[in-house]
Amino acid sequence: MFIVTAKLTKKRLVGAIVVAGAILIAVIVLIASNNRADAANVGAVKNIKTNDDRVAYLMSLGWDVSGEPVDTQEVLIPGQWDEVLENYETLQSDQGMSLEKYKNKRVTRYTYQVLNHPSGESQVYACLLVYKNRVIAGDIQSYALDGFMESLERR
Repeated sequence: MFIVTAKLTKKRLVGAIVVAGAILIAVIVLIASNNRADAANVGAVKNIKTNDDRVAYLMSLGWDVSGEPVDTQEVLIPGQWDEVLENYETLQSDQGMSLEKYKNKRVTRYTYQVLNHPSGESQVYACLLVYKNRVIAGDIQSYALDGFMESLERR
């Protein structure tokens, strides 16, 4: 049996407390930033190559959608934005996505009917904008006259 003793000076005690405090603060900051990133990065998804990938992505966000898109279109993200696109960019920023670096790029918009929107409305759709197998934007919207547009994150 070995017994180890060490002389604990005030200097060593203060140093140990400072190191332990720094480690604790680092862990708290890391956990908080991961939680914020998870909540805000709804669309930070790569490798969306197939319809099954897109449907699985929407399902992972809590949406039951039609198995096939009801519409698929190639769209051009304009270089100059009007108020409507600025508002859409705000919606995207709130969910951790941005169209800024995709200005003047052609992207594919996939539209799926949402089958489980809390409003019970039947004309609700999930739209995904995909560029090079990456979801770059998306929304949930109603085509009704008094419709709405909201983030992909299910509330």
